[in-house]
Amino acid sequence: MLAAAFGFLALMRPVDFPPAPILAELARGAAICRAGKGIDRVAEEDRRAIGYWFDGRVRKDVEDALWVSPAFCSRWLGYRAASEDWTQPELQARWDDLRVRLGGRLTMIVRLAALPKMDLLESGATARIDPTDLAQASFTLSYGPPNPCEANAALETRTVFTPEASLLALRRSRDRGEVLGLPWHRLVPFREPLLGEFESPEPPYAIDRGENARAIYLVQAPLPETLIWSRELRLSVRTPAKRREARFPIFTPGY
Repeated sequence: MLAAAFGFLALMRPVDFPPAPILAELARGAAICRAGKGIDRVAEEDRRAIGYWFDGRVRKDVEDALWVSPAFCSRWLGYRAASEDWTQPELQARWDDLRVRLGGRLTMIVRLAALPKMDLLESGATARIDPTDLAQASFTLSYGPPNPCEANAALETRTVFTPEASLLALRRSRDRGEVLGLPWHRLVPFREPLLGEFESPEPPYAIDRGENARAIYLVQAPLPETLIWSRELRLSVRTPAKRREARFPIFTPGY
């Protein structure tokens, strides 16, 4: 009976913070570090692309939603621990800090972008766009259906609610890489346990002008008790010019 219970729970994502980091996710984060990849790669299934931009050659995803979940935080700390040779007490202390700040809540980072549109008829010249609508984003969270085995989308019932959202940064630059690479983890109020040994706790300085723009939002809501029994969590992002949606699996065999 106990083995069956653990097998059943393995089908679901951890949605709240346990007393210690998730060991399997710590190992995944450490493996990404040892492979020489950047720490952003630990996002894995907790990141969903929600917006794209064509640079004249390829289509790139430049907007995303990141669920700062217990699994994500475990991978992030696993990466840092492998990179900086943390002791177990330091790893646990950082986890405890995150658990206090984020436990019992849904936390997401939403990154939006406004980039010049490529005009292929003008030999690659760009058409300027107005980025002001990035500061007017609104958000809705929903989850369901309550029966995780329900496969008929037409019959599903969902719970919809409005989270709290705060604009952490709205930056403009002539350098596209500067705005797209803006480090969200140095902007959030729970930044300290996420920082590397030599990272400044202060947000990065930037000269705010140029045709490339990035907005970063912190989206949070109390953790619904019934979320664990749902098939997926959806985040809807709306601005005056566009609607976006990110879907995160909750109850998914093979997660």
